[in-house]
Amino acid sequence: MSTSNKPRIGITLGDCAGIGPEIVGLALNSNRITLGAEC
Repeated sequence: MSTSNKPRIGITLGDCAGIGPEIVGLALNSNRITLGAEC
C-alpha cells in the first residue's frame, strides 16, 4: 500500500470516438501530471 502525500486524480475519457483518449494519453505521458499526483 502506498503512503503518498500526492493527491490522487481520476481522468474520464468521455466519448471514446472523440479526442478524449488522445488527451488522456498525453496527460499520463506528461511529467507534470505523474510527478505531481498519484494516478
